[in-house]
Amino acid sequence: MAYVEREGNFNVTKVLRSEVGSTEKGTGFIKLELEIEDPNAANIEVLTTWWTGWITEKTEERTADSLDFLGFCGDLDELIKRNETGSCIDLFNPAADVVAVVKGEEYNGKMYYKAQFINKRKEVASVDQAATVIAKSNLEGLLMKRKKSREEASFKASMTTANAKAATVEKAPLADEDVPF
Repeated sequence: MAYVEREGNFNVTKVLRSEVGSTEKGTGFIKLELEIEDPNAANIEVLTTWWTGWITEKTEERTADSLDFLGFCGDLDELIKRNETGSCIDLFNPAADVVAVVKGEEYNGKMYYKAQFINKRKEVASVDQAATVIAKSNLEGLLMKRKKSREEASFKASMTTANAKAATVEKAPLADEDVPF
């Protein structure tokens, strides 16, 4: 199989390999090698490309959506275990209407092409879509735990600040009109 060397929308036929890790700055990512086909080619041409899903506060929801579109039916721990062998084909079952949007980037004078987005061709409810919704990945659970942890930390910090302010606020003495009887 050859790597894609042009921009366009390509049908995703399967997920070949995976990498899970984090950058030097600590940003988590899930990188997948995809087998794709050009729906507009005269002859069916099977190509490969890479897609990277980032796990940050701003992108984690879109990454979870993309994994759902690809029919991710495992959990993040299993994907990490398989990171060493790269074998993850059985953890994904992309529906027929999943598209990789491939864009080119120039680097050191050479063009490199990779999938920037994973989308559904059309957003109509189907049996496959319902099955995907029912079989949500553990990544969603991981993302919810992470969000809840952040919210709890934020709540604790605000309570600490509120308690500190309450301790320093002096109460004015009651006036006659403040007494209810």
